[in-house]
Amino acid sequence: MRPIRWGAAALVILLLATGCDRVSKAARDLAGDDNDGGGRPPASAKPAEAHKASASTSSSPALAITDPSDTQVGEWHIAMTAACAAGKAEHVAHYDINGDGIPDTVCWHVIRSKSYGDYVEVDARVKSGDHEQSAYRLLRARPGEAMGLCHADHVSVHQTLWAQKDLDRKGWGADHRIGLTVSTDGCAPVQLFWPAGDGGDEVDFRYERD
Repeated sequence: MRPIRWGAAALVILLLATGCDRVSKAARDLAGDDNDGGGRPPASAKPAEAHKASASTSSSPALAITDPSDTQVGEWHIAMTAACAAGKAEHVAHYDINGDGIPDTVCWHVIRSKSYGDYVEVDARVKSGDHEQSAYRLLRARPGEAMGLCHADHVSVHQTLWAQKDLDRKGWGADHRIGLTVSTDGCAPVQLFWPAGDGGDEVDFRYERD
C-alpha cells in the first residue's frame, strides 16, 4: 500500500509544480515581461502609439494669402501719411525729390501680414511755400512680383540722380532726372519719381522698373 500512497503524493507534487509554472507564465504575460519572448505589451500602449502616429502625419493647413481690399489699403495709406507728417514713420530720410533744391521728407515702412503677405509702403512730403503735397505708393513684396519687390528684407530707399545719357537710354524725360530708388538684396529695384506739375494735395508717384 505504501507505493500507492507515494505515487499519489508524487502526482500531487507534479500537478502543483505544473500549475505554479502556468500561473507564473500567465502573470508574466499580463505584466508584459520583456525577458519572455511571448510577453505582449500592455493594452494602454496601443492607443498611445496610434495617437503618436496620427500626430506625426497630421499638419495644420497653410493660411491662404489674399490681396488687401481697397478699404485695407486706404487704412494703411492714412496711417502712413499721418506717421510721415509727424516724423514718426519706421524710416525717415530727407532728399530733394522735386528738383527745387530743398530737402523733402521721405518715409518708408515694411508691412508683414499673415493675411496679405509682405508690402513696402513709401510716402513723400514736398513743401512749396505754404503748400504741402504728399505722394504714396504701396509695393507688393513677393517672389516673381512684376510691379514690386521680390521680398521685403533689408529695404532701402535713396535718392538717385540720373545722367542725361541714362535718361536717353531708358527713354525717360527730364522729369525723371531725380528719382527715389527702392531696393532690397537680390531684387530688381523700383524707381519712383515725383510728378512735376501736378498741383493736387495728394499726387501719385510715377513708377518705373530699373
